[in-house]
Amino acid sequence: MAGALAPELSFENQTLLGQSRMLGERFETAELECASKIKAIGSPATLLDRAGTWFQDAARAVTTTISGAVGWTTETVDDVADWVGERHDTVTSAWIDVHEAFGLFPVALAGTPDNPRPQLTRVGAAYLQTFGASLDAWATTLTYGLWDIDLAGDGEPVVGTPMGYDDTVTAQIPPRPLSSIRDVIWSVTDSYDTNTALGQVSKHDWAEGYVRVTKVIPPNGGEPRLVVSIPGTQPWFPLDDLGNEHPADFIGDLVGAAGGRSTYSDTVAMAIDKVIASDPDLGSATPILLAGHSLGGITAGDLASDPDFLSDHNVTDVITAGSPIDNNRISEEIHVLEIAHDGDVVADLDFADSRVTVEPVSGPFPRAPFRVEVSDSGYVPDPERHTKVTLPNPPGAEDAKGYHDHFAYHESVERVFPQSAVALPIPSGVALPRQPGLESYQERLTGEGNYLDFDAKYEVYDVPVRRE
Repeated sequence: MAGALAPELSFENQTLLGQSRMLGERFETAELECASKIKAIGSPATLLDRAGTWFQDAARAVTTTISGAVGWTTETVDDVADWVGERHDTVTSAWIDVHEAFGLFPVALAGTPDNPRPQLTRVGAAYLQTFGASLDAWATTLTYGLWDIDLAGDGEPVVGTPMGYDDTVTAQIPPRPLSSIRDVIWSVTDSYDTNTALGQVSKHDWAEGYVRVTKVIPPNGGEPRLVVSIPGTQPWFPLDDLGNEHPADFIGDLVGAAGGRSTYSDTVAMAIDKVIASDPDLGSATPILLAGHSLGGITAGDLASDPDFLSDHNVTDVITAGSPIDNNRISEEIHVLEIAHDGDVVADLDFADSRVTVEPVSGPFPRAPFRVEVSDSGYVPDPERHTKVTLPNPPGAEDAKGYHDHFAYHESVERVFPQSAVALPIPSGVALPRQPGLESYQERLTGEGNYLDFDAKYEVYDVPVRRE
């Protein structure tokens, strides 16, 4: 019986063994699949690392967003603050101009040492300057600086480095030999041309102006002299100079006519100083001739009336064309030649130094509360040192603008002195009669070692000037 049971047990055992193996294989398969899935998902540590990384990235994103918002806000606040500051400065500057314009009245109303009554031209110019400054200030204030027409700001003087003649600069005018007064007047035209060629950016914008200084070197090696050529008004209206950089504009006219010290006068004085400082042959004792047309002549008269300027500069002569300078009290040690066309109204804007008197008037309404009286000052400059020459109006000129033109002046003087260094053809019948005052003045300036010496050598400096 024992032998019969053995095969059965063996079969059952084999069956159980096979099933056990199958279960083992399935368990291993399940284990591998579980391990694979766990590996795909990651261990708890890995999950924690991933979670930490995600939170860090999220934190960075939030921080970046907040920083960007804060930065934008900060930049915006800064921009707004800058904008407000600029507007505030513009408005403040406009009212400073008003204050400076009112400051012209003490000078305009003070009269002169020889006559205490106010000068008509200076009072009128001070009123115009103050009116323009006030109009500009109110327009600037009401628009909070968005509209600043700058009708009265004369700014601060700025002078560049003197530029000697360079024949590679096609726009620069070469030195002009000076053999007659006509050449002196034409040197002012050269200065005008230099302004247009080098300083004018466009029709309504000037980067700067220029003043020409000519060094006259005698052939015998004697003491050199300087001829300063000062052009007149170029941007006639502030809006014709968008940046308001050119100091020889209508603002300079009003400040100079009111008796104030214009920025243009300051720049011309500084230009002379820069030329003297740049040349070892020059110094404070170097003789100087100031020549100017229109505002240029006003500027020359202003400098020749300034004791502070004259204490450091040896000004011997002033030559003006079409300039109202009768209100100036030019030093009696300086020789003056004042040239004007008969029909040039600009030259008469000094009203022959007329004075104005304002007196209160009592009486019933509607009588005016005051009376204005204009009278002659009676001032006559020394004829030995101050020569006035009135020339006939130039042929071809038909209006005040033509009579005042700087070309017309050097052509008129050419008709008196046709033998000048660069002679113009003189049409028949238009030569002017002799002008004794002009001839005698030229004779005084002519000769070896003098300003008008055709054998001399010449060097020129074009000095950039502007206001800011």
